[in-house]
Amino acid sequence: MIYINQVLQSVKDSTRIRIIEIEESYVYVVNIDANTSMPKKELYSSLLTDIEQKEWLLVTDPFARVVKEEELTEIQIYKRDTDWEIIQTNCAQHMEKLLQKSGRETKIKEIATTLDVTPTKVKKLLSRYWQRGMNKNAMLP
Repeated sequence: MIYINQVLQSVKDSTRIRIIEIEESYVYVVNIDANTSMPKKELYSSLLTDIEQKEWLLVTDPFARVVKEEELTEIQIYKRDTDWEIIQTNCAQHMEKLLQKSGRETKIKEIATTLDVTPTKVKKLLSRYWQRGMNKNAMLP
């Protein structure tokens, strides 16, 4: 069984991926070790077979950690909360389009225009969100 937010590591080249969405017979994954990473669509059955054949191993999430609010600086809290708000109010509603390669760039540009930031900024925020576990603390600097 494959679950959203699972982290897998390739036996062949040690690449680590995170499952970020499951839709019918497809899964969307991101490389968690790249500087930025956009989702890739894979066949659910193919990935499941690779896991069963030990080509991909389940590994501990390297970004899973307990974050104590009182140990964060005001700047860290501000950046995290600001970036989280951007994801929640401007990206979450468009997640279906952001997962698809076709049309992703257009949607990122639309979001960037709305926010008055560069498309690169939006891509970095989305990458951080997907790569680090899709939760509020994933947005910590």
